[in-house]
Amino acid sequence: MSLALRLISEESLQQLLSFSSYGRELILLKIVGLAKLDYLLVSGRLFSVFSMFLLGYYAGRKSLFSSTKNNSQFFKRVLIGSFVATSVFGIFYLIVKNAAIVTDREVDAIFAVQRITQSFLYVALLVKLYELKIVEKLTAWLIPVGRMGLTVYVTQSFFLVWFFSRDPSYVLGIGLGGAMLVTASFFLLQIALALLWMSRFHYGPLEWLWRSATYLRFFPIRKR
Repeated sequence: MSLALRLISEESLQQLLSFSSYGRELILLKIVGLAKLDYLLVSGRLFSVFSMFLLGYYAGRKSLFSSTKNNSQFFKRVLIGSFVATSVFGIFYLIVKNAAIVTDREVDAIFAVQRITQSFLYVALLVKLYELKIVEKLTAWLIPVGRMGLTVYVTQSFFLVWFFSRDPSYVLGIGLGGAMLVTASFFLLQIALALLWMSRFHYGPLEWLWRSATYLRFFPIRKR
């Protein structure tokens, strides 16, 4: 039995069955919240997300995001290559998903590869867009939250899993629009806190722990 189903109470399941189809969809938000960790573990996505953080860290260490002509050309090639790869794997996935020619595990593998190439596509697209001066100016306020990416990701995940794991009647009351508003509001709060934090510290809390653990020594975190 999955972790999500073990955490769902019998009373909650009875409520799910008693509501209308619209109500059932909203109560499923609770199950979705609880199933998030279950999905991350079973699908292996938890490890793929972690590997993406490591890859991003490596790219930063190699100064791939510095504004140079060579880097610009590199990301142009990545953008074109990842677009082609994402399109090919995406079409292939749609073809084999409902076909009986491959196993479910092979379908999941195709989907995983397609998501990886799609991640490269997003990164390359953002880098190329950021080369435009107007985009650079409009997104400058996101720099602090970007420098605290690990802290933001972890705290947001914990908060949203907790929030959508609350009483089903509460989730039903706020509806899908309310849930989206809560999510957006929490991210805006994170942006504001990141601006305040990075004005006083060199690293985010988890980024500081990660860096200290990597080099096996504590780094000064507070700005002087």
